[in-house]
Amino acid sequence: MSFYHGSIVFFCLSKATEKQSFRIKVLIKKLNKVFYDLIFNILKKSAKINSTIVNNANPVLFDSWKEYQLKLLFTFWNVTTPTQFGLSCCGIFLSCILLNYMCLLLKFIEYKMLYTLASNAETANEEKVHLVFKKSIPRPTICLGIGYFFSAIPFYCLFIMLALIATTLNPWIFISLVLGYSVGSTLTLSHHLKLKMDYNYK
Repeated sequence: MSFYHGSIVFFCLSKATEKQSFRIKVLIKKLNKVFYDLIFNILKKSAKINSTIVNNANPVLFDSWKEYQLKLLFTFWNVTTPTQFGLSCCGIFLSCILLNYMCLLLKFIEYKMLYTLASNAETANEEKVHLVFKKSIPRPTICLGIGYFFSAIPFYCLFIMLALIATTLNPWIFISLVLGYSVGSTLTLSHHLKLKMDYNYK
């Protein structure tokens, strides 16, 4: 009870008779009991709801190694047999490798744009200044930018689709994704290094 309400109760008790003071005290006790019961019930219901949410929450765990029946992304991609599941894992593996080559293509266009801008830059010391942006962007750079845009669309579509497939939490699919990304990165490593060396020493 706050100081303000306590002052009001004290003032009422000082002005009231003995019988009225007794009634006021009884009324205050009843009001306090109702108030505390209300708070207790609210806290009890809140705790019950929270425990129900915790009990019904689905833990993020990998499925069984024997689980192969699932749906991937689309309604028509419904895996019901072990053969379909194996082909799906192979397709996911190859898609990860393809994604690395698409990333390589974007890197190639990016380096090509940098080289075009640097070669068209008018500067007294071109060896130290690698990139100078002019007021007018060269036409080849605009064409490369358009190519980059249309190459980025399928790249990010495939990237997001593979990320959604990973949410199935199937261990075999997880292994297919990890192996696909690892093999793809290894296959494209020499190409990435060659791009950097070519455009750094041009």
